Amino acid sequence: MSIYPRLKKWGYSVQPSDGRSRVLFLFESGRSESTWKKRFLNGEVADEYPYGLDPKSFDDWSISFARDYFTSGIWSLLRRALRKTVRTDVIHVLFNIRSIYKSDVVISHTEDTCVAYLLIGRFFRNLPPIVAQVVWAGETQNLNVSLQSRLARFSLRSAEVVVTHSTLNAAALSQWLGRPVQVAQYGIDPSPFLRNRKFAADSKRSHLNAEVNSAPVVICAGNDPQRDWDLLREIAVHRRDLSFLVCSRTAPITLNDQVNISVISNARFSDIINIYAVSHCSVIPLKENKHASGLTVALESTAAGVPFVATSGGGLEEYFSNSYRGFISGDCVEDWSRAIDYAISSDGRADLLESSSGLIYDRELTNIGYGKRMLACASDALSTADSVKSEEA
Repeated sequence: MSIYPRLKKWGYSVQPSDGRSRVLFLFESGRSESTWKKRFLNGEVADEYPYGLDPKSFDDWSISFARDYFTSGIWSLLRRALRKTVRTDVIHVLFNIRSIYKSDVVISHTEDTCVAYLLIGRFFRNLPPIVAQVVWAGETQNLNVSLQSRLARFSLRSAEVVVTHSTLNAAALSQWLGRPVQVAQYGIDPSPFLRNRKFAADSKRSHLNAEVNSAPVVICAGNDPQRDWDLLREIAVHRRDLSFLVCSRTAPITLNDQVNISVISNARFSDIINIYAVSHCSVIPLKENKHASGLTVALESTAAGVPFVATSGGGLEEYFSNSYRGFISGDCVEDWSRAIDYAISSDGRADLLESSSGLIYDRELTNIGYGKRMLACASDALSTADSVKSEEA
């Protein structure tokens, strides 16, 4: 029996009072609006709202965010067991079921919520349509016969819209799922970096004298599993004349054993902003991937006026102009060394920054642009759901 009639009895409106479609961003646990605001006030993140998606910036939609429910006792044990078994947060989605039924359409952020949502939809009738944003499921190492992979494939086939961040990942997912997959390019809020750019534009640069002994500063930021920390270590060994500042919660602490690497695992956003301001270039060494890993750091570097050097492939290049010379094929340390020298040199820095100048705003690779693209996908999901209902009528 559908829970929807009971929700109406509890006083939940069937239609939005102001005529706008209601969208729920079903982010992972720990990314609710209230939790995010606390992190913002603590200087940990750049924006007051999750991923800069301020509801006031999207007048045509009534936007809300999933709440955090921190479990204990039997619920905590069940939650951990389910996450270990199916690698998706079923309990988090179940606890948000009322918010889900109050919405017209749901947008997920990763497989952590969308797969759980679609599995639950097999038991709860009349769930709103979903825009299932997928990040990792299309990676080669995940296209196997594991229980988690089969559940993801089974679930995602029933989503109204499946979306990802790169055409490379979309092609892999489409082939794997046997259905269309859309691309919605990601974006960041560039304003905090632009405000600090006057420091990054200083040709003399500050050098954090006490910490890095006046050596040129290279920032390496990022937390995703596709960072190639072994390659970074090799580069640092080869280039002892450079100081590498690693801002990451996931980087191995053993990187600190290398004399010219400093790992800052608890850096706040305000700290990272200041490190960009004194950095000569940014390096983004990556393992093989399809989901444009390293994109956030590449966009941050661009907004901060810091040239970046990154591993080519993985869908990252499609965000930048073909003339950008900061992409390196393979893991040859000498190639990376030459690319870093070019990025640090006056001519190289000017060339790389000119190639990416204005790119974030011209291509709307901003948080607002990203929100608009996801909401366009939400419109598609609503249209798809309406079409299905018409056919069933």
